[in-house]
Amino acid sequence: MSCLQCLQRRIVTRKSTKPCDVCNHPHSPRIQACQPPPFADRLMSDPLLILGASTRAAASSAIRAGLSPLAADLFCDDDLRQMTDEVKRVSDYPSDLPHLARDFPPGPWMFTGGLENHPRIIDAISVERILWGTPAGPIQRVRDPWQLLQRFKHCGILCPEVLRGDQCDMIGRGSHGHWIRKPFRSAGGGNMELLSDCHTVSETPDSTSLPGDDAST
Repeated sequence: MSCLQCLQRRIVTRKSTKPCDVCNHPHSPRIQACQPPPFADRLMSDPLLILGASTRAAASSAIRAGLSPLAADLFCDDDLRQMTDEVKRVSDYPSDLPHLARDFPPGPWMFTGGLENHPRIIDAISVERILWGTPAGPIQRVRDPWQLLQRFKHCGILCPEVLRGDQCDMIGRGSHGHWIRKPFRSAGGGNMELLSDCHTVSETPDSTSLPGDDAST
C-alpha cells in the first residue's frame, strides 16, 4: 500500500524503479515525477478575490493553483491572514460583501459555500467583477427542486420524489420509503430532518415559496 506522498504524485508515462523516499514502496510503472500544479504558468501576483462565510480552504487551493488570493469572510483566521495578501472580516454577512469587494484591487472573484443562498449579492458583485463560477440565474434554477426534478425525468435519470409542505397527506399514505424535510436555503446540511408523518410537517416552517434573499431558512 502506498503512502500519501505516493498517491499525491502525478501520472507520467515513463517507467521509474526508484522507490518512494517515505514508505520505500516501489512506484507504479506509470509514475516517475510530479507534474507542475495547474495554472503553474500564472504569476503569483494574479489576484483572485474570494468571498464567503469561510474562505480559508478556497484560498489554500488558489495558492496551489498559482494565484494570489484576497479574501473576506466571517472569521479572518490567523492561517488565512498568513496565506493571503489582504483579508477583511465581514461584520454584516452577507450584506457587507458588495461594499467590501470594492475595497480590494480589481480582478476576478469567486464565492464559497453559503453565498449561493443570496443570488442578489452574487449579481451585485458580478456587475463590477468577473465571476469565476456559476452565476445567480443558473444557481436559482438548479436549486428549484421542481425544475431539477423535471430535468432529471426528461433525461431518464432516477431521482427522489419531491412534495411541497401542503402535500403532507401523501406521507405515510400513498407514498413509500423515508422522507426528508429540506429548507430552500441552507448550507452544510443544516435544518434538515427526517419526517415520519403529516403531523411532523405541519409543525415545520412553511417551505412553499421559492428562495429569495429575504426568505427565512
